[in-house]
Amino acid sequence: KDLHNNNIPMIFCTTTAESGRSMLDPELEASTPEQAVELLAKNYGDKAQAVYDAYNKVFPNQKPIDVINLASSTRVGVINSINAKAQQDAPVYLAWFGWNPPTFDGRAKAFHCLDIIFRFLNTDRMVSHSGGGKRPRELSKKMAAALLSFMRTGNPNCAELPEWPAYDTEKGATMILNDKCEVLNDPDREARATLN
Repeated sequence: KDLHNNNIPMIFCTTTAESGRSMLDPELEASTPEQAVELLAKNYGDKAQAVYDAYNKVFPNQKPIDVINLASSTRVGVINSINAKAQQDAPVYLAWFGWNPPTFDGRAKAFHCLDIIFRFLNTDRMVSHSGGGKRPRELSKKMAAALLSFMRTGNPNCAELPEWPAYDTEKGATMILNDKCEVLNDPDREARATLN
């Protein structure tokens, strides 16, 4: 089959922490807003304060280290990609995985690719990543059901999750994957605008 066919549906997903910066550096957990801005300046230079302020405004209940993680994720590139895909005929879906495991005293956060073990019902096999047990298993069942539905039909909607609308560039419907799963419309759009 032609892999460039624009009738192929897709799911895009990112994680909220990606690099999980404090996993191996516990002192970062106690970062102040000022220290967070200093760390962001390594990537964003003079825009670091504006970036921090924007993410802190959109996500007011996050610690400074978590604001850093959110601002340093791969979301901008993924959103650019999904916006391009959304111009094609096939539906496209967006998820944002934010489930934080108890590992590393809670410092691992929702790191890059953690969502994969949830989709394949491997949370009890990869306890180093998930901590194992009922809590990750419950989310794993939901995510696996969505993946199976998508593989069968090209649509991830299933009884285990709330209704998951196809993504479009106007609303930016995003399935938040966490202990509570919900759809939000492009929740970090305002903050991401400071990264350009």
